[in-house]
This record gives sequence, C-alpha cells and structure tokens, in this order.
Amino acid sequence: MLEDKERKCLWIGTEGELICLRYGRAESIPLFQDNSVKSLAFDVDRNLLIGTDNGLYIYNPATGKHNHLFHDSRNSHSLSNNIVWSIFSDKDSNIWLGTDNGVSLARNTHPYLFIPVWQLTHSSEGNLFHSIFRDSKGNYWLGGTDGLLFVERGLINSNPQTRWYKMNKKDYPLSHNRIRHIYEDRTGNLWIATDGGIERYDESTHQFIPYTIVDRTRSYNANWAYYMFEDLDGNFWISTCLGGLFVIRKDKLLHSASGYCVADKNYTTQDGLKSMFINQVVEDRSGNVWIMLYNNGIQKLNPKSGKFTAFRLPRTNEEITTDFLMSDSEGYLWAGCHNKVLRINPVTETVTEINLNQKNCNILSMAEVESSIWVSTTKGLWGIDKKNNAVSRIPVGDQMFTCVCYDKTDRRVFLGGYDGIGLCTPSAASKAAKYLPVHITAITANNQKITTDSSVRYTQNIELSYKENNLSFEFSDYSYDHIKKGNFVYKLEGLDKDWHQVDERSNRISYTNIPHGKYTLFIRHAGDRQKTASMLSVTILPPWYQTLWAKMAYFLIIGGLVGWIINFFMVKNRLKLEQMEKRQIMEQSQQKLDFLSNISHDLKNPISMIVTPISKLLIDVKDYHQKSMLEVVYRNAVSLNEMIHKLLEFNRIDRKEDSMLIVSRIELVSFVKNIYAVYKEADVEEKYQWNLSCNTNSLFMDMDVIKLKSIITNLLSNATKYTPRGGTISIVIEYHENLQAVSIRIADTGIGIAENELPYVFQRFYQSSRTKQQYEGTGIGLYLVKTYTELHHGKVEVASTIQKGTTFTVTFPVDESLNLSVSSTQEPETREEADSHELKPLILIVDDNPEMRNVIQTILADGYRCVFAANGKEGLEVVNNQQPDLIISDLMMPVMDGIEMSRILKKNLTTAVIPIIMLTAKDDKQTERKSLQSQIDAFIAKPFDAEILYFKVSQLLHNRVAYETKARMEKISSPKPIEEIASQDEKFLTAITQLIEDHISDSDLNVNALCNLSGVGSKQIYRKVKQLTGMSPVEYIKSIRMKKAAMLLQQRKFTVSEIMYMVGYSNASYFSKCFQGVFGKTPKQYASED
Repeated sequence: MLEDKERKCLWIGTEGELICLRYGRAESIPLFQDNSVKSLAFDVDRNLLIGTDNGLYIYNPATGKHNHLFHDSRNSHSLSNNIVWSIFSDKDSNIWLGTDNGVSLARNTHPYLFIPVWQLTHSSEGNLFHSIFRDSKGNYWLGGTDGLLFVERGLINSNPQTRWYKMNKKDYPLSHNRIRHIYEDRTGNLWIATDGGIERYDESTHQFIPYTIVDRTRSYNANWAYYMFEDLDGNFWISTCLGGLFVIRKDKLLHSASGYCVADKNYTTQDGLKSMFINQVVEDRSGNVWIMLYNNGIQKLNPKSGKFTAFRLPRTNEEITTDFLMSDSEGYLWAGCHNKVLRINPVTETVTEINLNQKNCNILSMAEVESSIWVSTTKGLWGIDKKNNAVSRIPVGDQMFTCVCYDKTDRRVFLGGYDGIGLCTPSAASKAAKYLPVHITAITANNQKITTDSSVRYTQNIELSYKENNLSFEFSDYSYDHIKKGNFVYKLEGLDKDWHQVDERSNRISYTNIPHGKYTLFIRHAGDRQKTASMLSVTILPPWYQTLWAKMAYFLIIGGLVGWIINFFMVKNRLKLEQMEKRQIMEQSQQKLDFLSNISHDLKNPISMIVTPISKLLIDVKDYHQKSMLEVVYRNAVSLNEMIHKLLEFNRIDRKEDSMLIVSRIELVSFVKNIYAVYKEADVEEKYQWNLSCNTNSLFMDMDVIKLKSIITNLLSNATKYTPRGGTISIVIEYHENLQAVSIRIADTGIGIAENELPYVFQRFYQSSRTKQQYEGTGIGLYLVKTYTELHHGKVEVASTIQKGTTFTVTFPVDESLNLSVSSTQEPETREEADSHELKPLILIVDDNPEMRNVIQTILADGYRCVFAANGKEGLEVVNNQQPDLIISDLMMPVMDGIEMSRILKKNLTTAVIPIIMLTAKDDKQTERKSLQSQIDAFIAKPFDAEILYFKVSQLLHNRVAYETKARMEKISSPKPIEEIASQDEKFLTAITQLIEDHISDSDLNVNALCNLSGVGSKQIYRKVKQLTGMSPVEYIKSIRMKKAAMLLQQRKFTVSEIMYMVGYSNASYFSKCFQGVFGKTPKQYASED
C-alpha cells in the first residue's frame, strides 16, 4: 500500500490488480489487471512507480499514460530482472530497484539515450560511426568504418526505414566502406568522402555515383578523400591522403557523364604544402582555407595568391599538432590538440588556450551546440562555454564517442560510437551536469584511521602531532550514477601552489612528510564553474624543539654566538687589512724587481759587446802589461754580467719560469776547475788557502751549463764571504762508480752556521740573524742552489759547526739513459786545424748588427770560413746558394726573425740537417721554448763567452759528422756479401751481419746463439752493435730478417708462408706484426705493390 496525500487516496497492489481507494470507494486500474504488483513508490514528479513481475511501470494517474521498463538481454542498460520487489527514488530522479537479480538503476529522466545499431537495422552487424549528418529533408546519414547507414526521417521512431550502403552490396553499393565525411552542398546534393574517392547521392535511384578526380599531369588523384566543402564561388575543395588538396568546379562534376574529371587545381608540396596527408580543410569568412595536416600542424592558404603560411602559437612561435579542426557561427576556428582546445581568431591569429585538465587526452570530434562547443575525447565528453571558456563535463558515461553532430531543427545532439548512437538534448544535459557537494568520508594518519567527536563528514578541523604527518583523505559526492562519474581536483593550501587532479579510478588523496603548520584541504569537481569546494582545516603541531619556549632558548644562545662572531670578524678584518698591506708591499717590491730586470735585460747586449772582443784580445795580446789591464777589464765585465744574470735568474725563479733544463754536453771536471781558477785568481791578496782534488781526470755529462755554473759560483761566493783571512776553501770532485753519481763538495773553515738554522738556509730570502748585520746578502743564493740541483734530479746537503766551518755537498746522478758518459783518459777535441782555407767548414752568421757579425767572425776566423746575412730572409738566400755547414743567428731581426728562418730550414729535407745556434739577449723560458719547438740545436744567451761559442760550433759539427758516419754504417748492416771493409769496427759489424744472414732461417737464432757463433762475449756484442748501429742486438737481428723478407717478397718467387720460414719465423701473425711495424704494411700488401 502507498498513501497519496496529494491525490487524497490510497494505492493498493495485489496479485492480480492495482486498486485506488478514495473515500471508501475502490477503483481498479484496468492497465494492470493480471499483473502481480510487488511494490509501490512515487518519483520526484509524483508519478506512480509500480513494481511487478513484468518489470517497472511509471504511471501518471492524471493522464493515464505510462512507460514500461523491462529486462532486455540485448540491451545492457535495461533492468537486470523483471521481478521488482522494492523501489526507491532519489533526489536526482534516479529510480533504484530491488530485483531478483540484484539492484537495478532505472534512468527515468536522464538526458542521455543510447540507440544500438541493431535497433535501427535489425541486424547483428555493427559499425563505428565517424560522421553523422541530417540533410535538408530530415533524413539521417550515419557513416563509419563499415559503410553508410541511411535512416529516413527520425532516429527515435519506433520503426524507421533504413538502407545500408556497403562495398560489393548489390542493391546499395559503395566504392569503399570507410566513410570520412558527409556533406550537403548549397543546392541540396549529398556528397560523401571515402577511402575510395568522393561520391554523390542520386535521390531518384537511391544510389551513389562515384567520381575519379585527377590533376592535370595525371600524377595525383583524389581516390583517398578525407574532407570536402564548397566555397562561395562554387568550387569544391577536397582534402586527400597522399594526393594533396584538389579544387574543382562543382558543375564540372555534375555534368560529367563518365565520372572522370580533371581538377582545376591541385596543391602539392611543390606549391608549399608541408605534407600530402591532409585530414581537414576549413574556410574562414575571408575566404582563406585552413588546412589541418596529419601530425604536421596547420597551414593557411590564400587562394588568390596561392601562398601557404604555417600557423604558429603567438607566445612560443611553435607549430602545433591537432586532432580536429572546425569553425563556429561567429567565424572563430577551434582546434583540438592533446589535452587542450585552441580558440583561434582567423583575422588576428590570436589564440586562446583552453585546458581540459586531463592526462593523455586526445580529441576525437567537436561540434558547435548552441552557445557552447562540445568536445568528444578519449576521456569523456566536455562542453566549453563560448562566453567565458568554462569547461564542464557532460554526463554520458564512460563510452567513447568518435563524432558529435548537432541537429539544430530538433535541438538534439547525436553522438556516434561503437555499434550505436547516443542522443541527448543540450538543456537536459546542462541541467544534469550540476555538481553534487563533495564530502570527506575518512581520514588516516600513518595508515591509522582517525576518529573524531562527530561524523567525519561534518568535521571542519583536525589537530595532529608532528609524527602524524603522513595523511590520507577519502571523499565522495554520494552520486551512484556511473554516467555522472566524478572528476575531482584538490589542493592543500599552505603546501600546494596548484590544483592536482585525482585519479579517475580512485577517491583517495595522500600526502607524506607534511611539515608542521596550518593547512586547509579543498576538494571539488574539476568542471565546477562555481568553484565550490569542500574544506577541512588541518593543524600539525610542531615538535618540542620548535615550540615558542625552545625558540626563546635558541635566541639567547644565538645572541651569545653573535657577540663572539662579531669579535671574530673584527679580528679577521684586522688580519685581512694587514695582509692587504703586506700584499701591496709585495706588489711594489715586484714592480721594483720587474723594473730592475728590464734594465738588466737592456744591459746584456752592451756587456756582450764588451766581453766578447776582450775575450778575443786576451788570446792575441802578448804584452804582459796590456794583458793584465785587459784581464782586469774582462773580470769586471764578467762579474757585472754575472750580477745581471743573477738578477734575471732570480726573477725567473720567482715567477716559476725557469723549471726547464737546457742541456748540453760538458766536461764536468774542467768546468769546475775553470770556475775554481777564476775565484783563486781573484784572490790576489792570497787571503785564503785553495785546494782542489778529484778522483777522475774527466767526466762528460749532459747538464744545463748556466744553472750548474750558478750552483758552483753561489757556493764559492758564500765560502769566500764567510771565511776569515787565512782560512781554507776546498773543492772535492768524486765520481762514485758503484752509485753512478758524482758529488761536488765545497768546504770552508769560516764562521759556520748554527744547528737550529740549518733547516732554513735553503729558504728564499732567509738570512741568519748572526750575519745579517755584518755581511751583505740577499738570501737567494742557496735557494737557487737547491732549486737548480733538484732540477738535475740531484740533491744538496749541508754540514756545519760554529767557528769551524761549513761543507756543502752537491750530488748529481750519472745516468746512461740520459746519454751521460765517463772517461779518465781522453777529452773531446774542441778545435780542428784545416789544411787549407777552402777545406774549412762554412759558417753563416745572420745578425742585423754589423758589429756583432764582425765579433763572431773574429772568434771563428782561425778554424772556419764565414758568410753573412742581415736578416732571416737574406739568410735563406745564402743557404740556398752556398749550403753552409752551420748557422749562427740572432733572434730578433727585421724582415724575418731567427725563429721563422729556422722553421723554414727545418721543413726542407736538404737544409734540415744544418745545425743552428740561436744568439739572443732575450734570456727567458718562453723564447727558449719557442727555439726548441723550431728544432734549433743550441741556444746561447748574450753576452756569451767566445770560447764557449767556439766549443759549441765545434761540437755541433762533430755531431753532424758522427750522424753521417752512422748513416753509412746503416748501409753496411743491410743483407749483402762480405766486401773489403775500411776499419776494424766495420769489419766486426760486417762479420756479425754475415753470421746472421748465414743462419737467418734458424728460428732459434738469438743473442746467445750469436755469441757462440762469433766467439765474442754478450756485453761486447751489445756495446759494439749499439755503438755502430744505434740498435740492440735483438733489434739488429730482427731488422736483417725483415730486410731479407722484403727482398724475397719483391722477387715474387715464394709465398708469404715460405718467406716467413726462410727468415726464421714460425708464427704467421707475429711475423706479419713485425713486418708491418718496420714497413707500415703487411707482407701481402707489400708483395702486391709494383
């Protein structure tokens, strides 16, 4: 029974009828006779809901009309069962039914209606609809992937007349089943674009007439048509896949008898199209054609000029990839992109971006529906209000619709999808799209549910400890309609800057590690235009160490620290000021040193012009008085030069520019003796006793002469300075053969050094407090001694006793790997006498200073012929004409300097072997490095010692002769018969070579076997072969094997394998590797060459 207060009656349901009892009078409702009534209820419109054994009846007592809902196995949206036991109608007009098969939801007033395709065709075949169109006669055309469906005058009629056009169908054939676009022109002709071209509907025959459209060259056709429209001039624009954009007069198509037509124009990539794959074309009000390319952006075509323009976003100037393009009634263009829609003003090309707030959302179709744009996407159906661009979700469920069509006549929206058509009205959809309030249903902290005094739904704030900072919130809008599925966004104010979207499959929000503080949680529907949101205030208390009392304690502690820091920085600033003052003093000192170095550098050339001529005159002058005077001048000039050199030397050390050795071969014993003699001769008053001893007559080593001289002179200067009259100064040179080292020990019987000062004597600028006032000094001499000794991989040691004397011991390694040698009987020759002037070596002197050229000629006149050049360019001409044996060149010259001249000579094979000595007043590391990079053989700084220059010239010429001798010996070492040999060394080498050739096929031939065959010891063989060939015996044996192999390969009488065994190899890969290492080619490559 059900009381009806409005109608003042009582409704009674029985097993066989429905009775209305009013004022004691019972009235049976004939409609429900023989129906078993199980339940009664009212809906929101006061219609009577009657649950029976035969489904649900919705009955209007006033009009007597009814609607019958029942179970249909072909419709998943029908009732789950016909036996209805209970009924409940909610505020949203949803009717909930309790049936024998569970709960069912009857959408009585829902705006959305789905019409399955079988209901129209009464066939089990399906279709995926991509285009829906209502023509001017009220007929509906539904195009999809499986042909075209015609529905005559109404989709919701009970029994509409339909026709299905498909490929290979006899009564209603099509050229292709894939329907891309349906279009009606201005005169009422219906056209379709298919994957088989365009076709026109003939209403008289109910058939479609196909057209074949080609361009004028017959290279492209419109057989794969995607979209079409008619412009104001009666031209058809047809977009195609791979055929470009066709333009053809409509009347040409209509009057074509065969259907074969040549287009008036075809736009291709040659005309400016970026791609031949065109999805859609739209004409704006200015007559421009907007072209949507497949995955290649949008282009605008001006039909009058034929010019294409790529459309770009104004802000970023980037091209966009679109899924759909349309124009509305106001002339705006709408482009569907990934996750958003663009509203384009075609006149100004300004763009408004409308974000759908969906992830991975693709646009499937769009249509103008009254004052809004409906957008069908892979994430549902959305409406965009054209006035304010507000986005709202349209409740049509989870089904994906591939096309949207608005019927302005009936004011209905048709949605095409899989095997059916969705139908709804804009007004009802707008009403149904209202959003329900969102309520929080549960709160958890650290995975523990939080209980509140009242229901969580009505809780407005919560307070938690700092440990409860991992929070989760569950919420609901209490909507049980799956079509009105919620799409929510949330924000925790105080932590989040932007709104976040909730996963569609979840109604849970989670936050981890939330800092303490006050927050407000907002949750609302994503498309809610009113922006009404549910709110919850959340307070997370701070830990004890961040409370107000803790902060006060921190303030007191920090206050004390600030006082200490202020004092610290005051002290630090004071120290910084002192350091700045010290740095300024150092900079001023360095400026003075730089000035002194520059002046000293400028003095070197004049001193060179003094020292060099005097050194020559000392050799020639015989008069004792004149010679004594010249010796005084010479000694003072040399002393002045050494002072200048020491100033420059110290400046370079201080700048770390003197870390490279300029090595030359010297005889160490005589070198030290010469320096010793200078100091002994300078002691004219015989203030000291001088002693010199050595355990070897001569010792040849590769050393930096300048730095070695600085070491000896600094130690001797200190000895003479701190040794009183009558004291002893001694030098001891000892060669330690077992240690392969030589030591120079300089000892005095002076005032000595205190033991506590010994660790500091080698520090720069260090001066003893005992001697600083009495003896003048700079404190850099011993610093230079230690630095230069370590550059030679040596070491310096000091031992001293107060008032007894000091001993400095400098030790240098004698290393064979550095080409150092020791001799006790023979000194190298420094001069050669020529039998005649014509046989003397020719020396080229290149210097722009005539006086310097004359000085050098005077030094070399006894043993050499000299020719001259004023600059590098003239020097090159002399070299080409006279081929000198050696070149002495200045560095800085006009026209061409010495470095450039040397570089040119070393690049030429004929002149590369000529030794070059570079003379320069620029005694710095950069100049020295440039000289070495230009392959200059010797570098001598001005002023120079005449005897050293003469010795260097003689040494370089001697080395050149030795090199040429070695080259001749290389020829002897080639495989050949024994010939008459000029010397014992050549006889030895020839005999060894012959033994190797006789046993060359023996793979066991090695150094030991060679010793046994020759009867010579291994050490002697190693020394002799290394001396004569520059190779070890192993390398020499391998070189003869390789040369023999090369000779046999050139004869081309044997295979590579045979030759390998003939020269004593048994491993093919090793033989090939050795051969390639010598000749740069494999044996096969070598044999194949002519």
